[in-house]
Amino acid sequence: MVAGALETINEWAFGAHDEALLDEYEGYDVSPDIADALADAFEKEN
Repeated sequence: MVAGALETINEWAFGAHDEALLDEYEGYDVSPDIADALADAFEKEN
């Protein structure tokens, strides 16, 4: 299930931002550029 969720999230990220949001290494790395864009979008909604 985790692999499917990771794939779904990254498919969205590639469509919206042309890069993966999450990379799996010895844990998970989060793209800071996409994370910042998401934080800005959530702030605008509230």
